[in-house]
Amino acid sequence: MPVFHSYVSQCVDEMLGGGMVGELRPFFKPNGYYSRGIRKAIRVPEFDAYFRRETLVNNETRMRLLNDAVRDVKRNTCLLACKQLGRIHKLRSAPVISKKSIKMTKLTQLIGIIKDKASQSKAVILSKRTTLSLLRATSHDWSTPPTAKHLATLLSSGDGSRATASAAVEVLMDRLQGTNNAAVALKCLMAVHHIIRHGSFILQDQLSVYPSTGGRNYLKLSNFRHSSDPMSWELSWWVRWFAQHVEQLLCASRILGFFLGTSTDREDRVSGLSNTHLLTELDSLLSLVEGICKRPDPNPNGNRLVDEIVNLARGDWGLVQIEVRVRISEFKERLGGLKFGEAVELVCCLKRLEQCQARIVDIMDGAMELRLWDLVRELKEIELYTEEAKLRRETTTLRLIHSSRFSPQLLSSPPHSLRFPSSRFM
Repeated sequence: MPVFHSYVSQCVDEMLGGGMVGELRPFFKPNGYYSRGIRKAIRVPEFDAYFRRETLVNNETRMRLLNDAVRDVKRNTCLLACKQLGRIHKLRSAPVISKKSIKMTKLTQLIGIIKDKASQSKAVILSKRTTLSLLRATSHDWSTPPTAKHLATLLSSGDGSRATASAAVEVLMDRLQGTNNAAVALKCLMAVHHIIRHGSFILQDQLSVYPSTGGRNYLKLSNFRHSSDPMSWELSWWVRWFAQHVEQLLCASRILGFFLGTSTDREDRVSGLSNTHLLTELDSLLSLVEGICKRPDPNPNGNRLVDEIVNLARGDWGLVQIEVRVRISEFKERLGGLKFGEAVELVCCLKRLEQCQARIVDIMDGAMELRLWDLVRELKEIELYTEEAKLRRETTTLRLIHSSRFSPQLLSSPPHSLRFPSSRFM
């Protein structure tokens, strides 16, 4: 025990040299109580006498008060540490509970709770509002997802200037890429997803350009492993899949020029795109659909954190299928004006989507909405147009654009005909 007390005393001295007095000063209240809140913590009550009299006494008395406060901090810290050590020894020597009977899952939870308490207390003392909001939203508890209140507080901490939003995104990404705990990683990914779906424009903008050095936003979680217990191992699968899903969301948003769910004029926008740009957007959306199909199957025992991720993916599928349907409908209007290569590429996209149908219907509720699959089957007729498009490409004469939207009487004679990407008059 003397060695243990000496170590605790050394830790207190290091904190004192690191500016502990200055950190505690903002929490001193002349009329405050030490029975609740942060002022109940060790080090705050002990320095009460010092803060009350430091400006009223000479240097000798001030140093004596400081030494008394430090001595009290060391004594109370030793008492608390001894109490915790006694509880650990009691747990180890208990006749009913042995080392082998303690489940690793429970031990991991206990360590996580201790880490959360320590990190949040430090953030409170240092007055780091953004960090505290993030720690509360991304705790080590793997049984519950972050609450709407904590996510809203995290988002509000990034409102304001561009610098504030950039700092909030950087703190979130640092925690995501610095943790080896599956529950923390999943909750950080959920926070990123929440910014994509519900964040302010400035937060979404800073997320889309992260990292500031440029390039794609690689989350670097494809090899994530947390194997301390069976539950953490299972959640690691979800971390890897959900990280890939979030990356594909960000990638698709960059190609589309907007985040999913924020566009209100879909039909008018796609009508002004060229066939090449429309195929590029459709390809990015199909990559997102194929990623959704790789979703792991939830454990029959259930987990609220996993259930929340499943619900988020289901909501994303609802938005993705709307965007896919709009683009396929637009291609249906452009059948007569597609080049041979464009027609072949579109057929490949349709086949990719058909290959996803069985899995999507199996894992997603409402996968048959909006007649998406019926529309895909109808458009498979484009295979009949490929040979015709090849012949038209080899012809040097001017051709009319065949469009189901306009009757032949509305089109001018061949020498004066015009071609539009969407087969529409502009």
